[in-house]
Amino acid sequence: MHDLLETTFRQRLAVVGLLLCAGAIAPAQATHSDQRDTSLQPQIEFAGEAASTLDLGRRGTFGGHGFGTGSRINLSDSGLVFGASQRLYRNEIGSFSFGGITTDESSAGGGRDIFMHQALLDYQRLNLEVFLGRTDTPTSRFIEFPTLRGDDLIEYRTVLNPFSNGETIEEHRYSNVAAVEFNQGLKYFENVHAQHLIDSAGGDTGSGINSVGTSFQFQNVPTLEALQRVVTYGVGFEHRDIQKSAGGNSDVIYGGGVVNLNRSLVNRTDLRLFAARSFGSDVNSLTNLTDTFRSDATSVALSLRNLRTPFGQPGHQLALTLGYRNYEKVKGASSYGAALSYSQNLGDGFDVVAQIVHEHRNGQLVDVFGRKDSTTLQLGFVYNFGSVLNKSVGPRRSPVNLLHKYIPN
Repeated sequence: MHDLLETTFRQRLAVVGLLLCAGAIAPAQATHSDQRDTSLQPQIEFAGEAASTLDLGRRGTFGGHGFGTGSRINLSDSGLVFGASQRLYRNEIGSFSFGGITTDESSAGGGRDIFMHQALLDYQRLNLEVFLGRTDTPTSRFIEFPTLRGDDLIEYRTVLNPFSNGETIEEHRYSNVAAVEFNQGLKYFENVHAQHLIDSAGGDTGSGINSVGTSFQFQNVPTLEALQRVVTYGVGFEHRDIQKSAGGNSDVIYGGGVVNLNRSLVNRTDLRLFAARSFGSDVNSLTNLTDTFRSDATSVALSLRNLRTPFGQPGHQLALTLGYRNYEKVKGASSYGAALSYSQNLGDGFDVVAQIVHEHRNGQLVDVFGRKDSTTLQLGFVYNFGSVLNKSVGPRRSPVNLLHKYIPN
């Protein structure tokens, strides 16, 4: 009897041991399975930029037209972008981005305080990208300039929106875009696009397509920009469909590039150039801001920048940006601007900044902007950050890349 009980006890003990082993193996297998499936989960990314400055002066500037005070606290161009990316069946990448930025009006406490600047879907293969939605215009960041904010001296360094009434400067930087971009070896890029440039002036296009264009751009090896002589160059063409009563259709050719004058990882100096020529418009007088966006003009922007980032030490940047714009069919109408910008790194993503901007206008531009000269001194801080969860893919239009970088790569 004793032997029978002992045998039964041993059998039960063996069964319990098997069950315990199975329980230990099962979680391990489940964990292993979860790890295999992480590539099927979306990559989540957040990015933001906060820019806050004390602006002394500012009457008559491009973005400050209409404000009664010459000095204020400027919160514009601060933004937050959310993104989700997913690896697709054949190793393509699909992504979604959504975000908004503060506007000039937010600093005055009225008007449109938040402007939706990103709401797009993006499909990406190694040699092809297709994106659709609200995002940067294909011309606004063709060449990135090292000014404090993305709209500083904007009338010289991008193709302006001829449908804007001028009250929201972001309308020159963002639009509703459908684009296809091809590349060869991730060096040569051809972009074909159609746009709805925001029509705040009213009466021209409603919500329809009002601009089409194409561009070619060469970009050197990413992450090695500081060591290449030629960083990027390119040319583009844009056609805008404008009603005859508002001056008629207008075309723009533009181009630019970035060249390193001193190639260095710790003490880099580069030269940036952008030029644009618009033609075809019948507008021959400037009575409001919209006329200045539509009238035929030649604009040039040039920037000289020194970026010093010694190993193990905080970095700083000093940049001088110059711009000139001449209106071909309006006698005596021209303007030029200059911005001297400085930034000092205080910590990861946090910088103290200073910038002085001067603009001078001639002819009918003086009546439009209310004064001939304007000078603004800006002092403040800028903070940039980015965070990625479940990092598994690398979309080209990630939230970090969609924010203006006053220290561009």
